Amino acid sequence: MTWTWSRFLEWMSSRTDYERDPPPAQADRAFDLSRMRLLLDSLGAPDHELAVAHIAGSKGKGTTAAVLESIARHSGRRTGLYTSPHLRDPSERIRIDGRPLPQDNLAALAPRVVAAAETLDARQVSTTFFELMTALALAAFEQASVDLAILEVGLGGRLDATNAIAQPLVSAITVIDREHASLLGDDIASIAAEKAAIIRPNIPVVSAERNRDALDVITRTARAAEAPLHLIDHQLRVEVSQVGRHGTRLRVRTDQVGWREDLQLALIGRHHADDAAMAIQLWDLVRTSTDSDGVAAGLAQVTWPGRFDLRPGEHGDPDLIVDSAHTARSAACLRDTYHEVFADQPAVLLMGTASDKDLEGMVRELLPMASAVVATCIASPRTCQPAAISAAFAAAATGTAPSLSEVPDVAIGLARARDLAKDLGGNVVTTGSVYLAGEVLSLLTPASPDLTAGH
Repeated sequence: MTWTWSRFLEWMSSRTDYERDPPPAQADRAFDLSRMRLLLDSLGAPDHELAVAHIAGSKGKGTTAAVLESIARHSGRRTGLYTSPHLRDPSERIRIDGRPLPQDNLAALAPRVVAAAETLDARQVSTTFFELMTALALAAFEQASVDLAILEVGLGGRLDATNAIAQPLVSAITVIDREHASLLGDDIASIAAEKAAIIRPNIPVVSAERNRDALDVITRTARAAEAPLHLIDHQLRVEVSQVGRHGTRLRVRTDQVGWREDLQLALIGRHHADDAAMAIQLWDLVRTSTDSDGVAAGLAQVTWPGRFDLRPGEHGDPDLIVDSAHTARSAACLRDTYHEVFADQPAVLLMGTASDKDLEGMVRELLPMASAVVATCIASPRTCQPAAISAAFAAAATGTAPSLSEVPDVAIGLARARDLAKDLGGNVVTTGSVYLAGEVLSLLTPASPDLTAGH
């Protein structure tokens, strides 16, 4: 049988997918690291051959992973990057040397993964979509002989499939926010405990968390594991001098190197400065004397679509900012960055989100920037209905509410938002979900040919 990428995805569609369907409230029933470990061992334990940087958190973990990958690649390392979810196609999740591994190459690995999964099926051990994608990534990285594999945790940390790896070189925990309460807990300390569970004995860990409750959990966990801890504002420092349309200018200090001055980060926003600083600290912990200094080039050339992703308007059209904020904290970062870059220019929000997100919290943070809101749907069974988004904005407004409209179709909603922004002399901001960001980006440009053909 010849496997193609589309055939593999069709085979995968019958697997449990907790990104598509909510898992049961008891996380220990849904997730089981022993199952993932069996899958990896059936593949020959590819993780045993890899040097891994493991990154958890509620916000910024994907950005931190992307910046670290760019730094390592510009320093001469062969890199593997595994992130989730994807914007357009699942193949985007697996990157080697900064590019999505072509679908033909992934399809060539499919027989190994399918055979391993079906061997476990015969033993009544059923693997999930995310577990299989994680295994596929690790097998691809092993086959490509990457020098550094960077893994972004999918959900939580303690029971995430990425936490089944044998041993990372370094771990990181970005900022923590309230999310997935039914699985991770109702308070910051409980969520922090789930994420801090990626900390391994004697393995260095880096964190950008400043919340006292979360920081106490991370500190205690690291101390118990005798894991060297590098904290922002302590061993790691970052200062931002400018945020503008072309990125963020900053300086970063680590104990290993001291201050690195006048760095230009291609990503826009003060919150990305913490992510970049974490990536630099992670690199300083794993680099060797033979590595070239690719920090400046890595920051300047990193790409991470869908995160305050500015697409300038043409022929008098408004600018479009494609963002993926889906927590109250990330929504606040979006609002602050918009005001810093665009001052008082009106913003028309195209917003779609999942029903299990903190809608009231996001709306509270976004309301001050919204001149108008076009509520839409996301391509997920868990989509929040547009009427609920509109109602949340109306309820949060203490004075005059922004103009509110409901357009379930994203393409029509985007056109409506652009018309409103043009009338107001402002810009369009899409937010609320990675799924929405992916759909908007798909409307703007066709899929890259890099995704399909081998090379």
